[in-house]
Amino acid sequence: MRITVNNLSKSYDGEKFAFKPSSFEIHQGEFVTLLGPSGCGKTTLLRLLAGLEMGNSGQIHFDDRLIFDGEVKRVVPTEKRQIGMVFQDFALWPHMTIFENVAFGLRAQKDTDRLAERVRWALAKVDLVGYDTRYPRQLSGGQQQRVAFARAIVTEPELILLDEPLSALDALLRNQLRVELVSIAKELDITCVYVTHDQEEAMSMSDRIFVMKDGEILQQGEPEILYHNPTHPFVAEFVGKTNRITDPATREEKIFRPEDLSLEPQKFDDLIYQATVHHVAYLGDRYEVIVKYGQEEWTVYSKKRVNIGERIDIHLPKKALKLTQYA
Repeated sequence: MRITVNNLSKSYDGEKFAFKPSSFEIHQGEFVTLLGPSGCGKTTLLRLLAGLEMGNSGQIHFDDRLIFDGEVKRVVPTEKRQIGMVFQDFALWPHMTIFENVAFGLRAQKDTDRLAERVRWALAKVDLVGYDTRYPRQLSGGQQQRVAFARAIVTEPELILLDEPLSALDALLRNQLRVELVSIAKELDITCVYVTHDQEEAMSMSDRIFVMKDGEILQQGEPEILYHNPTHPFVAEFVGKTNRITDPATREEKIFRPEDLSLEPQKFDDLIYQATVHHVAYLGDRYEVIVKYGQEEWTVYSKKRVNIGERIDIHLPKKALKLTQYA
């Protein structure tokens, strides 16, 4: 499904915008993540696409079908939008078996042709073959989230909307399910819109990311583009770790990434700073070193351990510095 949004907005009581007027397109089979802090409008946008909220202005098209028009107040109800939804809290019926939980949407739509075959197909896709007679309480959190995803795909939707579906799980399960969700979505060629505040999750899963703040989409693009070429200071800060320095001559504030720094010389024109080690954390493949340079705290990645309180030379290529005031 292709999603086309034109001048869509949402405000409450005519006051502050929960989602500012915006236009964008999401392509067929694309995995797009709405990324931003709490209260930035990402869930509001998801609910507008789902039909759970009605916008104040604009239009939404699914392919060539108009599903919302703010001018004439045309709204296609949620159940007729050919979408699946996955929530943070799983939203499973505790009194129903896993089979009946997955079959719920099919029964609600009175689409029961080959019901058992389709439910078992969906359970196989999420690696839950043989779990159909169990109840949610008999499953782990990760298994329950797989059930929720099976329920979303069993109706063969053209679009799936996912609202922080992995945030309640532990780190190991989150990493595993990230791969599985994207793999299934790509295999089935389903368009996905995914909400998260976790930038690592967004970077690892997405074809494109929409970075949001205060109800506005500040920048959209591929993860690599957002990381290396941010067009807004907030995007530079939110997508990855950022260090700052003020040019003493021009008073311009510039930023650079931790991986730009090195404890060893890199280029003949490196800038060299002497800083004090404030904290050291071992991350397995590297050390994350927090250093103090004047009033600034910088993050540096190092292959070797350094000691807290040690004075060290830090090398930074000039080309790594970027202005925080973007054009």
